[in-house]
Amino acid sequence: MISQKEIDAMIKEPADARFKYTIKRIADWEKLWVIGDGNVFATFSDDENNIVFPIWPFEELAQLCCIEEYSQYRPEVMSLDDFLNEFIPDFEKSNYKLSLLPLSTGKGMAIDISMFKEALNIELEKYE
Repeated sequence: MISQKEIDAMIKEPADARFKYTIKRIADWEKLWVIGDGNVFATFSDDENNIVFPIWPFEELAQLCCIEEYSQYRPEVMSLDDFLNEFIPDFEKSNYKLSLLPLSTGKGMAIDISMFKEALNIELEKYE
């Protein structure tokens, strides 16, 4: 769970700071949040027409993006292991990008999956 003070602070941060925060929190809790409608998870396209899969470190932050075209979506938790083992291989084959902690005011920064995995591995090494 995240405090309102932390939510308010994060939504003011630029995309690169939200990226670092998300990596740390996902490593801390070994879970992440996505939004979906019970059948499919939300994705969006960036300016280069890449399919982008958004993830958040906390339910409360994911909930902020369940508006407008995503108003029928709800936050869904996913274990880090499931995400890495069941989703990432398919995303890599399909050349998806990730967006870490995108905001409802903008889609955020789309990154390559290799960048996500590298940053996450560096963070997870701190816990060994």
